[in-house]
Amino acid sequence: GWQNSETQREAIKEQEDYWIKQFESETRVLNLPLDYPRPLMQSFEGSAINFELSEQQIQSLNQYASEHDATFYMVLLAIYYILLSRLTGQDDIVLGTPIAARRHVDLEGIIGMFVNTLAMRNYPKGEKTFTRFQKEVKARTLEAFENQEYQFEELVESVTVSRDVSRNPLFDTMFSLLNVRLPKINLPGLVLKPYSIERTISKFDLELSGEGTGDHIIFRFDYCTKLFKEVTIKRFIEYFKQLVSSVVENPGERIDALEIIPAIEKKRLLEDFNDTAASYPGDQTIYKLFEQQVDRVPDNISMVGTYFKAVFTSASESISFSYGELNEKSNRLAWKLKQKGANSDTIVGIIVGRSVERIIALLAILKAGAAYLPIEPDYPGERIRYILNDSGARVLVTTGTLAKEIGILRNLEVKRDIETIFLDTFDFSKH
Repeated sequence: GWQNSETQREAIKEQEDYWIKQFESETRVLNLPLDYPRPLMQSFEGSAINFELSEQQIQSLNQYASEHDATFYMVLLAIYYILLSRLTGQDDIVLGTPIAARRHVDLEGIIGMFVNTLAMRNYPKGEKTFTRFQKEVKARTLEAFENQEYQFEELVESVTVSRDVSRNPLFDTMFSLLNVRLPKINLPGLVLKPYSIERTISKFDLELSGEGTGDHIIFRFDYCTKLFKEVTIKRFIEYFKQLVSSVVENPGERIDALEIIPAIEKKRLLEDFNDTAASYPGDQTIYKLFEQQVDRVPDNISMVGTYFKAVFTSASESISFSYGELNEKSNRLAWKLKQKGANSDTIVGIIVGRSVERIIALLAILKAGAAYLPIEPDYPGERIRYILNDSGARVLVTTGTLAKEIGILRNLEVKRDIETIFLDTFDFSKH
């Protein structure tokens, strides 16, 4: 048939070349702000929240699309890219979009679903105006649609070197817009209306979809409940609505200047949350106040968290510390810090993931009288080296695992000897 013809094979080869070129440079995973740690194996437990844009917003977006020779789909897609960029701080983003693969005449009379997934890569860099970025999205969308016969599964095999079983290949979010009109069905004695089905599955971390025609479109965010809380998705929805309003009001604005936070939330963040006046014993240090709390309720639980054995291996367990236990562990680490030279004239660097150990280390550094310098483990090696050199840090608290991963001791070439304490092998049972 036509699929095996020489012409079709050549066309598919050209499409393959197009897609491989789109992904010849390495892509980064989308680092959305998650509420929960990502499970080791991908979870498909999900839920969904519906929402709508106002008629005025939809009319304005349609008008913008018409004036810029684009489609409503392309304009919304550009706005979704910007939402993802603002949530992650990334400006090289891949998302998926489904497409009905029925372009060939031989498929017109065949019943069934012919759907392919396109992996769309765009670059919402902050200095671009929305108008410029939307033009780029339009061009890339048209190119992708022209190369839609090349199967997504083939692309995955061609460009992904290693598979992360906790994620989808190539992208973790989808965007779709279906132009559907629900038929009116009238039967004697019956009233039929659409029934909303509760969704308990989400194939992706996050998926934005819209269904409807004209000014009435129902949007929906599907999300993985193992990653996000419902309140977080509702906040994303408000951000998306605000972005739509910002684009409508000023499409010539730079992407990084487009307003994303609604006025009412901005007021809460800038005014209400900053209204933190409270009486505080100014002559007391933080760790002294903590020790007073230890004296009052030594056995009360002060912290519940996850302790990562050998830090960030697959074996993990949930533990809790009382005030007394937390105080005791931080005292023992503080004693070791002093042995390593930590004092009031010393800066102690700390490279530890977000865990219980980080809190113990911070308290210990304060108890040793030193100043702490937190450094995120995912900083580039060059940045870590610069921070350690520029700060004059004399002691470093980290873990053996992280030190090996980012090459602190071997590759960073710090200008002076730094005393190092590894938390994953530190004996908290004795001084």
